[in-house]
Amino acid sequence: MRRQHPRWGARRISHELARRKLEVAPSRATVHRGLSRNGLVRRQEQQHPRQYRR
Repeated sequence: MRRQHPRWGARRISHELARRKLEVAPSRATVHRGLSRNGLVRRQEQQHPRQYRR
């Protein structure tokens, strides 16, 4: 699915698998681990680095 729709993330892929009426759809975390394991997730830089105040 990710190769067909490169902009889809783990949340969307999990949702699409659930819509296809599988007996048990994988969780978002499971989909993310699978994408990471296969090199389909790239780390993005934050556009607005967080500034923490103590």
